[in-house]
Amino acid sequence: APFAAPSVGHYVLFLQQSASPIMELLARLSPALQQAAWQEMAQALDIYSTPVGWVGPKTLLLYAATASHP
Repeated sequence: APFAAPSVGHYVLFLQQSASPIMELLARLSPALQQAAWQEMAQALDIYSTPVGWVGPKTLLLYAATASHP
C-alpha cells in the first residue's frame, strides 16, 4: 500500500523525524549540505504529489557515493 501525506513537505518532515538510515548518511555533512540534501530529496519526491496530497511508495532507495579525485 502506498504512503499518503498532505504534501511532500509533510513526508520529508516525517523522514527527518523517523528515518534513522537517512540521518546516518547525512550526519557526515555540514548543516548547509544536509539542508541541500533534504531539498534535493523533496524535489525528487515531488513526482508523487497529486491534487489531493502526496502519495508515494513506502520503500525508498538509499545510496551514498564519493567523488573520485584524479
